[in-house]
Amino acid sequence: MNAFSSIKFTQEKVVVLVAITTFVIFSIFLTGFFSTSNLIGLVRNVSVLGILGVGMGIVIIGRGVDLSVVSILAISAAYFIELLNAGVPMWSSFVIVLGLVLLVGAISGFSYCLRGSATHFYNSGNGTVRIRVWPVATNGARCGIYF
Repeated sequence: MNAFSSIKFTQEKVVVLVAITTFVIFSIFLTGFFSTSNLIGLVRNVSVLGILGVGMGIVIIGRGVDLSVVSILAISAAYFIELLNAGVPMWSSFVIVLGLVLLVGAISGFSYCLRGSATHFYNSGNGTVRIRVWPVATNGARCGIYF
């Protein structure tokens, strides 16, 4: 009998095995991969995906699919940087972008409720169209992300 015949390979086990194998290979062959600063950087970068995953999980549990989550993340980050480059203070930029993101989320949620369907699909342009509608006036110059 083969040693692997008693192991039942599920999708979850294969993903974990591939992740561990990749981590070990990178640790051996890439200088500095297993350093504390790099591991902290990896955790910080992956934490954003974890937060998005939890949010998407909540949407899916509610029997919906919202494809605009990643586009709203990217557009809001770009808009935040655009405001900073335009000279808007950091906390003001944060509050403006947070308000826009909450507004886009509320509009998406309410439009879903008004449609009354069990599932809904929003394309990636959802966040882009809504955020570019609301350019913010800064120092007399209009500033915004236009795609």
